[in-house]
Amino acid sequence: MSARCASVLGWVLAGMLAAPAATLARLPGEYYNEFHLGYVTPHTPWGKPLAGGKVRAFFIAPTHAAREVTELAQRLDIEVGGETAIDCNSLGDPGIYGPYPGMVEGTSQEEKKWAVLEKLQKPYDVYVLANFPLAKLPVQIQYEILRRVKEGAGLVLAYRREAPEALWKHPLEEAAALALEVPVAGLTFYRTTFLRERKLSQLGEAAGQIVQGFRLGRGRIALLDYAIQSPAGFAGGFCLTPQEPYTYRTLTEYDYHQSLVAKAVLWAAGRRTAVAWKGLPPEGFRLSSDAPSTTLTITAVNSSSAVVRGKLEIAVRNEWGEREHAQQLDVSLPSGETALSLRLPQLPGGTHFLDLRLASRRRVEGWASAALIVTAPIGIESVEMNKNSFERSEVCKGVARFTSALEGGRHILRTTLLDNYGRVFAQRDFPAPDGTRSVSFDLPLQAAVSIAGRCRAVLLRGGVPLDQKETEFFVLQRDRGQFPALVWGNLPGIFGRFCCDQLRKAGFNTILHYYGTGVGEGRTPEDIARQDFRAVPYVTRINWENGRLANLQADPETEHLRKCAELSKGCDPLAYSLGDENYIPPEGGYHPNEHAAFVAFVKDKYADVQALNAAWGSALGSFQEATPVTASEAAASKQFARYHDTEAFREYLYANWHHYCHDVIKEVDPLGRIGAEGSVPGDLELSIQGLEFWGPYRDVLQNTLLRSLAPRSLLRGNWFGGYCGPRNDLPGLPRFLWESVLDGSTLLEVYCSYTCENFYNTDLTWAYWMETFLPYVKELTDGLGQLLVASEHDCDPVAVYHSQPSLHFEALSAPFGAYEASHRAVLRMLEDASYVPYYVTSRQVAAGELRRKPPKVLILPHIVALSDEEAAEIERFV
Repeated sequence: MSARCASVLGWVLAGMLAAPAATLARLPGEYYNEFHLGYVTPHTPWGKPLAGGKVRAFFIAPTHAAREVTELAQRLDIEVGGETAIDCNSLGDPGIYGPYPGMVEGTSQEEKKWAVLEKLQKPYDVYVLANFPLAKLPVQIQYEILRRVKEGAGLVLAYRREAPEALWKHPLEEAAALALEVPVAGLTFYRTTFLRERKLSQLGEAAGQIVQGFRLGRGRIALLDYAIQSPAGFAGGFCLTPQEPYTYRTLTEYDYHQSLVAKAVLWAAGRRTAVAWKGLPPEGFRLSSDAPSTTLTITAVNSSSAVVRGKLEIAVRNEWGEREHAQQLDVSLPSGETALSLRLPQLPGGTHFLDLRLASRRRVEGWASAALIVTAPIGIESVEMNKNSFERSEVCKGVARFTSALEGGRHILRTTLLDNYGRVFAQRDFPAPDGTRSVSFDLPLQAAVSIAGRCRAVLLRGGVPLDQKETEFFVLQRDRGQFPALVWGNLPGIFGRFCCDQLRKAGFNTILHYYGTGVGEGRTPEDIARQDFRAVPYVTRINWENGRLANLQADPETEHLRKCAELSKGCDPLAYSLGDENYIPPEGGYHPNEHAAFVAFVKDKYADVQALNAAWGSALGSFQEATPVTASEAAASKQFARYHDTEAFREYLYANWHHYCHDVIKEVDPLGRIGAEGSVPGDLELSIQGLEFWGPYRDVLQNTLLRSLAPRSLLRGNWFGGYCGPRNDLPGLPRFLWESVLDGSTLLEVYCSYTCENFYNTDLTWAYWMETFLPYVKELTDGLGQLLVASEHDCDPVAVYHSQPSLHFEALSAPFGAYEASHRAVLRMLEDASYVPYYVTSRQVAAGELRRKPPKVLILPHIVALSDEEAAEIERFV
């Protein structure tokens, strides 16, 4: 088919000059710069309410890790002051995050400096640098903080960061005892990462390396040194406690990490509780599951001169936080040491925690915890599922293996399935006869409602639990009839759990994530599934380097695609993203490595070289001599047909890359939905062929074209949300949401869980701008969205003509109008006239679409290049 320039009577709309944008006002910064304390999460109020009243604490903490300050305030009676830092290395905007922080008030280095200095005019009992280096603060701030410490205030440094050497001149060994009141032997981080990083063999050596104390003038410094760093940047991190991934033990263990921080704050402030505890072994109490009960002796140390009378709260919980024992004792503690006997019930094998909290009329006088490491004479060595993920219609099967052959009779294996919320949805007992080294089990999954599940095996003898272990599995919930509401990213570790709790209540159910292990933006598919969210893994992004798109079969990216699909398919992804903002660069298609592909492309289009020469007006001796041409060269030599073929080739490479990646992933996950989001269309009709997912940025032209070309089953949406610019028009956010859905979107895409464009205040309550459209999100996800997705999108018999050759000719036709601007003007005009149009394309018209489905009106905005076949079809239509 040859292409030629044609004069077309129809709509010819001139390009409109855009008026210069007015300078936008900076956005309110309170959500980003201040500490908020509104969102309550599960916690133990270790030192709250505190005898002696609140401790005044001044914090400097990275914004996207500042939730840790809120967590501490839930557990310790503190009056919170201070200022957030942009990240863990820069108080104010360092310029590496683009223009966006500067759009928010109070984020520059100077603004931050003066805000901190103003707040420091008020005295505090303790100053906490939460994963922020003292040495990187402006010198005026360093001086003010250290002056207050020398005068008697406290200083807590969480994470070992850059600081003046003078701080370490006068060590105080007493600070090490703080770690002895925390159950480090039961905490995963200390048993694994800390021992490995410190090259220690046992935790008995660790106390003095976890907490170190120093004297500076009349003040005290507590250093919490976790032997690791948490790069708390724009994608989140940790600032008070050690960074670690989220597991089903995390909520329990995090309570104890914060307990240590609270003790360090009190010690540095000179406000250590009246009652401390001795006799809590750093390696934990060692118990046997055979013992009907156990009596422990601990020592309470009353450092005050008065008798402390109150109630001693005693609790035991297992590693998943389930309460196993609770009692209260009335105690009267004279000054000095008092031995206390605690009688504990029989406990199954595994890790347990003993919590002590003494409260008097003056409120909390002291608390401590210890690990209880319980061993079983015959235990469960492992629990193994026969595969990692199951369909809901399948039976969940696995095997529990024992440490030795069972003996003594009366054994039963109780297998329980729990969802990721800790709710039991299946349970069954299996006989375990003597001599057995393992027991197989199977349970139904029809009642499973979450993606991630836990299988807990408990070995009982005579009805008494001897040992217990868990393993994880996943249930492929598929679509579950939900309207997909997608957010970009999630915070790491336990804060990802807290974010998802908020997001779920608001109606969100899907997260886009990069691959990684919790540092920066990377998350594992299991991380997302544990929050009961479906995932859209960000698998790759287009890369035109060195003409690689012309030889995809040899591209090393292929193996990466397969690996990503293998990682994700068992966690029920909603879709796979092949990238955001994929594009066709100016140099794409012109690389020498792409020449052979270009020759093959034109050879496939033209019957022979004579046909090619006739179209191009050239005199080539063979196809091998054909080369692409740039817009400037084509304009100078008036070679439109050659330029059109060049652009079509570049669009072919772009589309073919998406199709190739799609097919590679599909081989691994046949049920996967694959496509790109936020990307240029190329030749959209070609780009989306065979894809199940495409999410452009909102544009009336692209949305209407996509709605006209794509099957209703295509997963599609438009990114919007926290972008700094649109937040100046808060009423426009719900309007954008509804326009996108009513324009055919089957997916809600909202940006973002981090950066200054995030959803949250620093405590993970909703930022002011989110409040404007959350009710509309909930309205959609509660049922209306599902109805809209299931509905056919109707339109009026008004067709707008889309011609890819005319779009190409725009580069050669200046100043005679702009293709896309003309189309947008037409579409807006039709919208104002209450018409819902649809597109017909050059390919469709040439194939007879105007005869099969004739519109009442055909509009041709800036259509300047038609083939003979198109012209004949239009003439026949008219």
